[in-house]
Amino acid sequence: MTEQATIYCIKTGETIHYIGKTVSETNAEGGINRSNLQYPYNNPGIREVFMGNDSVSVVPIKNVPMSDWYDEKLLEVVEEHKNNHPLLNAQWMLDGKRGYWEGTGGFWEGKTRDPHTLKRLSESKNKQILQFDANGNHVKTWDSGREAALEVFGDYRVVKGAGKTSLYSVLRSQNPKTRFKHGSYWFWASEFKTVPKKIFVKIMYWQYRKNQLRKQSVRTHHSLYTIEHYVRGKVPRTFDNAKHAAHVLGVHHSFVRQVCNGRKKSKNYDLRYGPKKLQLIHLDYGKK
Repeated sequence: MTEQATIYCIKTGETIHYIGKTVSETNAEGGINRSNLQYPYNNPGIREVFMGNDSVSVVPIKNVPMSDWYDEKLLEVVEEHKNNHPLLNAQWMLDGKRGYWEGTGGFWEGKTRDPHTLKRLSESKNKQILQFDANGNHVKTWDSGREAALEVFGDYRVVKGAGKTSLYSVLRSQNPKTRFKHGSYWFWASEFKTVPKKIFVKIMYWQYRKNQLRKQSVRTHHSLYTIEHYVRGKVPRTFDNAKHAAHVLGVHHSFVRQVCNGRKKSKNYDLRYGPKKLQLIHLDYGKK
């Protein structure tokens, strides 16, 4: 006979605080004995729920084969968290951690999940990926970047609870031409209103270059703090910015900023930030 595990939840009223598993049998009332919850009770968050609260109940959710307990527990956490329950173990999932709490701050990684579990998890938190061939024709819609990375890129790995793959680097690029990898173009589905049957990369690249040139041509000025130089409490001169003050006074611009910020005291210079002033971006005052 296959050993069974019980997936249970700790709740007060209709609020679920935690979902776990135990191999213990249910008691005469159909619940799980609190004496069998010593391991999760060591968690400070769970212990706080129990302390001075007689309305706490431990309710069995379902019995599953011992080999499937982790996936079944994880799916229950996903379902309840989607309903905004304050689950203690839901935050661990949001932080990108996978596995069970070891009690010392570590998490176990590397468990292979069945296709059903992967599909459910993708529906809860993954974004779709669109694949187009070299001619721009739509090839496939992937449920998640992880799925595409495993089957096409072959470099998916988990590092400190976060998924890593070169696919994500491709998707971060703003240049559509650099989205071409492994014989296909890759895009987030959210980049389009609807899934296009065909994309025109040359037109997309022209629009990308047009936007780049517009950004370069439009931004010729920026706003910087002026520097006020005080002598005997009065302002004899106001400089355009820190570099301008440094050039005129014969000091380094970092020294000017440190004096203005109060991080450095100077007997010779009483420098303070003044109001901001619009000025040219690449105006050169020298190398001081």
